[in-house]
Amino acid sequence: MCPQTAPQEQAAAVPKTVREIRVVTQDGAVLTNTLPAIAVKVGEPLDRDEVASSIRTLYQTGNFADIRAVETDVSEGVRLDFAVRENLFINLVIIQGVKPPPSEASAAGAMQLSLGQTYRANDVNDALTRLKDALRDEGLYEAKVSAEQRAHPDTHQLDVIVTVDPGPRVRLGNIVLLNNSSYKDAQLLNLFKLKAGNELTKGKVQSGTGRIRKFMEKTGHLSARVSARRGDYDSATDSLPLTLEVTEGPKFLLNVEGAKFSKRDLHKLIPVYQERSVDADLLEEGKRNLRERMEREGYFDAKVDYTVASSSGKGVNSDLSGQQESIVYKVDRGQHYKSLRIEIAGNHYFSKDLLRSRLSIIPSSLFVKPRFSRRLLDADVLSMKSLYAANGFLSANVVATTPPQA
Repeated sequence: MCPQTAPQEQAAAVPKTVREIRVVTQDGAVLTNTLPAIAVKVGEPLDRDEVASSIRTLYQTGNFADIRAVETDVSEGVRLDFAVRENLFINLVIIQGVKPPPSEASAAGAMQLSLGQTYRANDVNDALTRLKDALRDEGLYEAKVSAEQRAHPDTHQLDVIVTVDPGPRVRLGNIVLLNNSSYKDAQLLNLFKLKAGNELTKGKVQSGTGRIRKFMEKTGHLSARVSARRGDYDSATDSLPLTLEVTEGPKFLLNVEGAKFSKRDLHKLIPVYQERSVDADLLEEGKRNLRERMEREGYFDAKVDYTVASSSGKGVNSDLSGQQESIVYKVDRGQHYKSLRIEIAGNHYFSKDLLRSRLSIIPSSLFVKPRFSRRLLDADVLSMKSLYAANGFLSANVVATTPPQA
């Protein structure tokens, strides 16, 4: 080893002093000289481990991505730049020029841009595509959309400003009716109400199909299907053909024997009305609901059963029309209990008043209507068991009995 090289190697091993620290963009523009508490410090020797720790700290702020450290020699030391891609977070989504429908709120919802999410150009482009789809749903097939960004670097926030040029709203062209029902075409089209030349919106189509479906339900066709399919848009005439398909399905006749219920109550108690279909599970649920209603009215021993009978007939426009399903619920009310007394026995740890306060069943009194059903009673039993178990009585048993009326 030459004696002259040793001092040079020793000098090269001395770490350079950090003279300046900056955060810059990928192309070198200075973002800030004010940094969070990082390991690297101005005036101290440059340490590789501290640089790596500082990069992790910058990532953890959430304000930056794609961070790399760049060293530049300066007088008496080194300048350390953290080259970053700045994260901006969506603050506001402002939509201008939209022609309802859709409303501005619906248009913003269709874009699916969440306030506070990290801004990405691709996310905004996807959001504009979703907005154009929503505008087409409302008949605005010629709509043009664009977006610009308004950044707030001091808060790392960004507003997305969307401008909509809606253009004309498409008009309804020919309506092709596929009528798989026993009703006349004119009757169904009259219910649909939309005619060729009318402006077309999603709401108008849904209202039209809804009126036909409601009519079908009222006439007993609970499983009726009504759909409207759009054809190809004709830009020359700014019109859109529509295919309206109506299938009535079988007709359901539902009766209750042995007890009286209003039509409104039946629609609440028997789920075939809400689900617009008939199957064993829904019929069983209706059976349980009817029995519970009778129990709440004082018929604690009520029994409910049902029968289903099918018949077929000849329809006008379809082999499916004319079919009929007859559902009969038979209620045996049993004895009516005019009063209800609740007794609690065997309790030693909890007071009767505390246990009564946890009951959902209610005894009758002068001004209070009793409330009772098997389901409520089972729930109260489980509640008492849980209370005892939570207080260490893991083997506690609770039994409810309903003795016959004297």
